[in-house]
Amino acid sequence: MIRVLLLLSAFRATPADAEDVQTTADVLAESRYRFCHEEDYPLIESERDFCAFATDEASICPAFAKACQKLPTEIESQGGTPIETKLERGARAPTGRRSGSDDRISVRKVKGGGDGQGDDKSSTPGKSDKPTSDSNKAGNDDNASKMSPGETPKPDAADKPSPPPPPPKPDPEVSAAASGFARILFFVLLAGFVAFIVRMIVKNVLDDSDAPPDDVLPDEPAPTAQTNANQAARGIIETDVNRLLARARAAAQRGAFAQAIDDLYAALLRRLDGDGIIHIQPSRTNGDYLRDVRRERSEIAPDVRAILTDVESVHFGAKSPTADLFSRIHDRVVPLVTKALGIVFFIVAVSGTISCGRIGLDDADDVDEFGITAFRGDSSPSGIHAIASLVETVGVDMRQHIQPLEKLPDPGISTLVLLPGFDIDDIGERRLREWVTSGGHLVFAGGQDFPDWTGASIELDHTGRDAVRPSIRYVSEFGEIEIEVPPGALLKCTESELFLTRDDLCYAAHRAVGDGRVFVFADDRWFMNVALPFADNAAFVLSFFGALHRNVHVLDGQTSLGADTPIESIARANLWPILLQLFLLLGLAFLWQGRAFGTLRDPTVERRRAFVDHIRALGLAYARAGASRHVLGSYAQWAIERLRERLPREGRRGLSGLAEALATRMGKSTGEVMTVLIDITDAQKEAGPVSQRSAVAPTRAPRKDKNQVAADFALFRALDQWLALTSRERRNASTRSSDKSKKTKRSS
Repeated sequence: MIRVLLLLSAFRATPADAEDVQTTADVLAESRYRFCHEEDYPLIESERDFCAFATDEASICPAFAKACQKLPTEIESQGGTPIETKLERGARAPTGRRSGSDDRISVRKVKGGGDGQGDDKSSTPGKSDKPTSDSNKAGNDDNASKMSPGETPKPDAADKPSPPPPPPKPDPEVSAAASGFARILFFVLLAGFVAFIVRMIVKNVLDDSDAPPDDVLPDEPAPTAQTNANQAARGIIETDVNRLLARARAAAQRGAFAQAIDDLYAALLRRLDGDGIIHIQPSRTNGDYLRDVRRERSEIAPDVRAILTDVESVHFGAKSPTADLFSRIHDRVVPLVTKALGIVFFIVAVSGTISCGRIGLDDADDVDEFGITAFRGDSSPSGIHAIASLVETVGVDMRQHIQPLEKLPDPGISTLVLLPGFDIDDIGERRLREWVTSGGHLVFAGGQDFPDWTGASIELDHTGRDAVRPSIRYVSEFGEIEIEVPPGALLKCTESELFLTRDDLCYAAHRAVGDGRVFVFADDRWFMNVALPFADNAAFVLSFFGALHRNVHVLDGQTSLGADTPIESIARANLWPILLQLFLLLGLAFLWQGRAFGTLRDPTVERRRAFVDHIRALGLAYARAGASRHVLGSYAQWAIERLRERLPREGRRGLSGLAEALATRMGKSTGEVMTVLIDITDAQKEAGPVSQRSAVAPTRAPRKDKNQVAADFALFRALDQWLALTSRERRNASTRSSDKSKKTKRSS
C-alpha cells in the first residue's frame, strides 16, 4: 500500500495550467488532426458524444464545435461500412492506415458525392445545418426529457423531407437465371479442359502400345580395366560453382595443386556458362571460349585470357602446378565467379533501402532514435496519435503493440494499455499476471470483463454522468481536477482501491500485484484524441503516464491478428478451393507431359577438336622432349621443297642454285644464305631415315641444351620468313596475271 501511495503521489495532477493548455494546443495545431481544423469534418456517433463539451475550448480545437453543429449524415449515424470496418470503438490501429493519418473525408466523398456532407437526408437546400431553436425544442418536450446528458438534440422526424424513392430492384428471376448460367458456363469450361487432358493422355498411351517395338540397341562392350580406371579417375562431374571453389581450396590444402587448378578452371567455365556468356561443349577450345567472352563481356576478357594462359601452361606446357600458380589463378577466378552474385546482392540491398526510405518519408515523425518506425495510431478523433504526441513531451514513448502476448516487452521498463477490443483468453490472463508480477504496469482502459486478480468489475446497475474526479483520499495529492467524458459505465471496486470517482461511485481503481501495478478504468473515453481539449483531461493524461514506466505499448483488437503460419493465412483468405484445383490441374499436366512414351536415349553428341589443338599438343610434346632438332629437320624437308617450287633457279640444281635465288630475292649475300641452308640440311639428315648409301648409320643426337634449342628455333624462323615472302610474291604474281587476262578479254 505504501508503494502505491508513493506511486500515485508522483502524479501531481493539478488542474490544467497555462503550460499544459499550451502544450495541448501545440499538439492539436498540427494539420493532421483535421477534426480541429475542418468545420465539415464527419463525426461518428461515439465521437459526437463529446459535442456537449465543445463550448469553451474553441481556442484549442476551434473547428470541432462547428463540426458538431452539422447534422449527422447517413454514413455517420448508421456507422456505414467505409468507416466502421476501419475504425471500431476500442480499435486504435485501423487496418490499411499509416501512423498519424486520417482518411475520413475521402471516405465520405466516395459515399456522399464529394461535398463533405455524405448522404445527408436530414438537410435540404436553403436550410441551416445548425441545431433547432428553443421554440422547436419546446414543442418536443417528450423527446427532450428522454435525452441523457451529453447528447446533442436531434431534429424531429416530422421536419425531414420525404426521402427519395429507392431505385427499382432487379428482377430476382433474371438475376437467378444469370447466376445459374454463369455457374453452368464455368463447369462446362472446366469439364472441357479436363476432357482435353484425358484425351491427350489416352492418345499417347494408345500410340505407344500400337507403335512397333524399338530397335534393339547393340550391347555395349564390356568395360575394360583401363576404362574403369579412367571413369574412376574422372569421377562425378561437378557443376556448382561454390562447391568447385571449396573443392579447389581443399585440394590445395592437401598439396594436390593440379586438381585444385582444374577445379578453379571448371568453376570459371561454369560461371560463364551460367551467365550466358559461353556455352560449354566438348568440341570447343579455350580460344573459342575467349572469343565468346570478348564478344559478350569485353571488360573481363583480359582477366579470362590471363587465367586461360596459366591453366594451359600447366596442361600443355612445361610448368608444374605450384602453390604460387594456384594462388595467382585463385585470386583472378574468385572475383569473376562472385561478381554476378555481388551485383544481385547489391540490387536487393538498394531496393530494400529505397523501400525503407520511402516508409521513412511517409512516417518520418514516428521513427525513433534507432530508426524503427513506431505505429502510434491514427489522427482521427477516436485515435491515440495526439495522446502519444502529448505524452512524448514528458519523455513517454507510446506505440501500438503488434506482437502477440508471447512477445511482451521488458516488464521493468514498460507499461501495457489494454483497450476494449483486445480479447484475452485464460492463457493470456496468466501471461499478463506473470508479466505484472515481474514489475510491469498494466492499464485496463475499459472493457466488459476483467480478470479476478484485478479486484474490479463492471457496475451494471448505474451509469456515470458527472465529471470524473479523484477520490477523497487522493484529492490532496491530485488536486481538484475534473475529467470530462460522455456518460458511461462504472466499476465495482471489490478488492482494489478507489482511484477516480464519478457520481460518488468507482470509475477507476488500482491494485498492487507482486512487484507491478494494475489500473482499471470503466471505459476508454478518456483515452481518445477528441478528449484532450476539454477540462483537465490533458493534464490527467500527462501526469498519469508520466508516473508509469515510460515505454507504453497499446494493445487493441488489431493486435496479433496476423496468421502464425502460411497455412493459416491461406485458410483465412479462403484460398484452399483454388489451390486444390491448381494442384489437380498440375497433377494432370504432369501425368500428360511427365511420362516417357518411348525408350529414353541420350542425345548424340559430336565430339571433335580443332586442328590447331592437335598441332599445339604435338608441339608441346616435342618441347617437353627437347626434340628441337627433329622438328627442324622435318619442317625443313617440307619447306625446302616448297622453296624449290616457287623460286626460278635458271637450270642450276642443288643448294647453290637455291641459295643464289634466295639471296637475290631476299637482298642478302649468297654465303649467308648458303650457311643457313647447310645447317638446315644437316638437321634434315638427322631427322630423316638411314640412307643405304651411308656406310655408318647416324646416331640419334642426345638431348640438346638450351643454346642448341635457341639456334634451331632461329633457323626455324628463317625458313618460315622465306616461305612467307615467297608465298606473298606468288599471290601477287597470280593476281597480276589474272588482272592482265581480264584486261585482254575486255580489249578483245
